[in-house]
Amino acid sequence: SPTFVGDVIRELGDFATSLRDLPREELVRRLYIHEHQPGPSGEGKTRKSVRFLSTISAEEIHQHLHHEGTTPPDVRPCDTPNGSDTKSHWSSEELHRALGCRHLRNFKHVMQTSRDGVWVDNGEFPLALGSYATIPKAPRGKGLPRVRDKYLDVVHMDIAFGDCASVGDSRHKYALVLVDRATRYNWVFSLRSLSSSDILSALKDFRAEAGRLSTLFRCDCDEKLFGSAVRSFLHDNGSRVEAAPSGRQSSNGLVESHWKIMVHMARAYLTEKQMPRRYWYFAIKHAARMMNMIPGKYRDKLASPFMLVHGVRPDQRAWSPIFSICYFHHERDEDVRRSHTQAHIMDGIVVGRSPTSNALLVYNPRTRRYYEPDSYRIDPYRLPSSMYPDVRYDGGLFPALLRDDNPAMEEPFPPGTRVEDLDPATRILRAGTVMDIPMDPERSPHYLIVFDDGTSKSIPAQDMPGLIPKPPESDIADDDAAALPSFLRPNSRVTFEHNGEYHKGYITRSSAGYRFSSKSHVNKKKEDWGVPLPNLKHCWVELCTDGILIPGHSAHSFVRPSSASSTTFDPVAQFVSAVNLQQECPASLLRALADSHPDREVWLQSFYEGKESIESMGTFQRLTLGKYRALREKGAPRAIPTMCVLTIKKDENLLPLRAKSRIVVLGNHEDRVWSKSEKFAPVLRSDSLRLLCSMAVEQRRVLKQGDCKNAFCNGDLPPGETTIVKPPVGDPDAAPNEYWLLRKTLYGLRRSPRHWFDKIKGILAKLGLRPNSHDPCLFSGRLVDPNDPSSSADPSTSGNPSDGMVTMGLYVDDFVYLLLTRRRRSSSVFLHSTSWLTSWARSSGSLAFTSSGTLPLRLSRFTSTRPGLPLTPSNRSTSRIATLLLTRLRTARVFSLMGLPRAASPRLRQILRNDAESTVGSLAASGGSP
Repeated sequence: SPTFVGDVIRELGDFATSLRDLPREELVRRLYIHEHQPGPSGEGKTRKSVRFLSTISAEEIHQHLHHEGTTPPDVRPCDTPNGSDTKSHWSSEELHRALGCRHLRNFKHVMQTSRDGVWVDNGEFPLALGSYATIPKAPRGKGLPRVRDKYLDVVHMDIAFGDCASVGDSRHKYALVLVDRATRYNWVFSLRSLSSSDILSALKDFRAEAGRLSTLFRCDCDEKLFGSAVRSFLHDNGSRVEAAPSGRQSSNGLVESHWKIMVHMARAYLTEKQMPRRYWYFAIKHAARMMNMIPGKYRDKLASPFMLVHGVRPDQRAWSPIFSICYFHHERDEDVRRSHTQAHIMDGIVVGRSPTSNALLVYNPRTRRYYEPDSYRIDPYRLPSSMYPDVRYDGGLFPALLRDDNPAMEEPFPPGTRVEDLDPATRILRAGTVMDIPMDPERSPHYLIVFDDGTSKSIPAQDMPGLIPKPPESDIADDDAAALPSFLRPNSRVTFEHNGEYHKGYITRSSAGYRFSSKSHVNKKKEDWGVPLPNLKHCWVELCTDGILIPGHSAHSFVRPSSASSTTFDPVAQFVSAVNLQQECPASLLRALADSHPDREVWLQSFYEGKESIESMGTFQRLTLGKYRALREKGAPRAIPTMCVLTIKKDENLLPLRAKSRIVVLGNHEDRVWSKSEKFAPVLRSDSLRLLCSMAVEQRRVLKQGDCKNAFCNGDLPPGETTIVKPPVGDPDAAPNEYWLLRKTLYGLRRSPRHWFDKIKGILAKLGLRPNSHDPCLFSGRLVDPNDPSSSADPSTSGNPSDGMVTMGLYVDDFVYLLLTRRRRSSSVFLHSTSWLTSWARSSGSLAFTSSGTLPLRLSRFTSTRPGLPLTPSNRSTSRIATLLLTRLRTARVFSLMGLPRAASPRLRQILRNDAESTVGSLAASGGSP
C-alpha cells in the first residue's frame, strides 16, 4: 500500500542520514531491534519491523536460571577440545550431518551460539542417507513451560534400552536418560542391568556432572527404576520423587519427546556410516550431547541448553564426527614397544569423547579395545565397513548396499593378459596385452588391446577366447605319449640309476622306442651313452617306485646306497616336478586349477601333496557349519581365512625343479592380540655358530646339517587356544560352509614360531639335549633313548667327560650338529711356506726333522732360551719353535692343551718379538718346502 511504501522510504532515509554519526551501541540497536514510533493514528503499541535474535548473556543466564549463591557446573571434559581438534568452519551440510540429520530453520544460529565457530554458506545441500532413516510423525500436544523453573528444580528421568547388547567389555543394555525442565539439558548414562546398584552408580555420575541432585525427579511408575535403595538415597540427599500414575506415563512426556529425538538422531548416525545396531549406545550418547548444542529461543534470546547450564558458549572444535575412521598416535602394543621403522599409528572407529579427559574415545574392532588418544586425524568420508569386515550394517535401510548381494566374479581376461590377433591388412600375427576391461559387460562388452607395435584395438568380449595363445602341443602324435606322465615325455629331464650310480640325462624316442640318453644338453645330437627303455608306458610306475627312474635332475647323491646301509636318502623324490611347466607360477590357487590353465594337473598334484602332508599329521579336523556355530556360541573366535601359496623351486642352474604348494593362514585377520613374548621364538646366535665351526675344526669332525619338513605344522595348539580357519579359496575338495578346527599350528599363525620352538625343545630334552644358559638355541648332551633314559653313555668308561657329547645349534627349522669323540693325546704341526699350521705338535720326547717337513716337538724347555737368537739348521731350539707356535695362536686353550701355565704367555711373546720373521723363513727352508 502507499502507506507501507512511505514507511519504508522514511526508514531508509532515517538510516542513510544517521548511520554515519551514530555510536556503536546505537547502531547495533537500530540495526537489530529498530522500532517504529507511534503513528499519527494514535496507536499506542510499537510495531517491530526489523528483528534479529541476539545471544543471551552469562549474566542473564545466571539471573533467570540459577539460584542465588550457586555457580554453574564446570564444563565436562568431553566438551573441551584438545590439540588435535582444530575445526572451526562449518557448512550447513556438515552441521546437518553432525546433528543427526536434523532439519533446522537457520544453521547459522548454531555457530552464533558457539565460541569461535564460523558458518560457511554453501547454499542448499543434498539430503544425506540418514535423513531417510526416520519419517517422523506429526507433532502432538504442547510443550511444557519452563520460564517459572530454574536449573535442577525439576528433572525428568526414564530408562532407555537397546534391542541388542553394545560392543566392548561393558556390554551396555540399558541407559538412564535425564532431562532438565528449565534448560532442556540432556544426560545419558549406561546401565549394565536394572539393579539398584547400577542405577545408584548412574545417579552419582549425574550428581558429579550436574553439580548436585535435582530437587524433584519425575519418572514413570516403575518399580525396577525406583526401589527402596534408590528412594532412600534420593531422600537422604534432599530430593523428592514423583512418579506418573499407572497407565498415564504421558505425564513424563518431556523425557519421552527427547528420547524420541535421540532415537531419530542415533538412527541417522548409524545409517549414515552403515554401522550395526550393537553400536546403539554410542549413537544415543552422542545424540544427547549434540542436542545440548542446538540453540533455541529463551526469553527472546538465542541460547542452547549448554549455554543455559554452563554459562559459556560451547566450543565447536569438540564436535567430532561420530563413527568416522580415526588414525591416532600409538607406540606400544600392550607391553611391547614398536620399533623406529614401524608405523606409530593405529586405526579405529570414533565412538564419542572420553568421559574423564578431553581425548577422543576410539574403538578398534580388531583388538576389541578402547583407546583415548589426544593426537589423531579423522577421515569422515570413509565407511568403517570398508576397513573392518565384521562391521556390517543391519539397520534395514539398504540403498547403498545392493552391490553386496552380487557375488564377486573373477575376470577371465584381467589386465596384463597376453593375446595374439591376426592383422587383416598385412595378414601378420600381432602380439598384444589387455590394458582395459569392460566395467559393464552388458552395455559395453569390449576389451582394449594394446599391441607391441603401439597400435590399439577394441575387441568384443565374445571374441576374446579366440585370441588367447594356445599352449604348445606335443610332437608325439600316437597314444604312447598320452600314456606317459608329463615328466616322462620325450626331451624331459630325468635321473637314471645304472650300475649302482645315478646319472643325469633325458628321455628320447626313436624308431626303436624310448631310450635314456646321457648328454649335457637336450639339443645335443650325439649322446655320451644311453640305455633303452622298452615298454616304458607300461612299466614307468615300477621304475619310478624302485628309484631307477627319477623325474628331473634332483638327486643330491649320485651313488646309489646299498640296502644294508642305514641312510635317510630316498631316491624317489616326494614332490611334484616343475620341469615341464608351460607358464609362470600362477597368482592364486583358483587360477592354477582353472580348466583353461595348461598346468592344471601339475598344480593339482602339488596342492594334494601339500594338503595330504599336513592332513597326515592330524593338523586339523573338519567342521560343519552347525559345529562351527556351536563353538562360536561357546566363545571360540571367528574363523580365519587361509590361502594357498604357490611357488616354483629352482635347481642349481636356476631351472624349474619343484612345484610347491603350501596352505598358509592369514594371521593378520586374527582377532586375538598376542604380546611379543607370546609370539617370539629365539634363533641361533652368530657367535654360537662360529663356536660350533671352531669345535668341528679342532676335533676334526664334520659339521653336519639338516632341516625339518613342515616345521610349523608340528607345533601343538594348547587346549585354551581354539583356532578355526577356512579352507583356501579354490580347494577342489572343500565342501560348502566347511571349516577346519586346528589341532596343530599352520604357517601364518602369529604363535606358530613359539609353538614350534616349544615342540622341538621338548623333543630334544627327551633325547638328552639341554639348552645352553647363554643361548637357548644351543643344545648339548648325550643322546639317550626316550623310552630308556638309562641308555646314555657313561663318561667314566671312555676316560673323557666329553666323549659321546652331541652339540647342536637350532635356527628355526634348520639345525647343525657335531658329535664329539675322545681327544687325541698329541697333536701335529706342519710348517711350510703356504700353511702355518694344520695340527698340533706331538709330544714324542725327541726333536728331529722328518722327510715330509714335519717337526715333532717336545715342549719342556721354554724358559731357558735367550731372546734375539736367530734360528738356523745348526741351532734349532725347541723353545724357539714353541714360541712361534704359541705367539701365532694366542689363546688360553693353546696353553692348556700343551700343559703350560698361563703365566708363561708374556715371556714367550717377548722372546718372539725380535726374531719372528727370521724364524718363519728358517723353518720353511729347513723343512725343504720353500
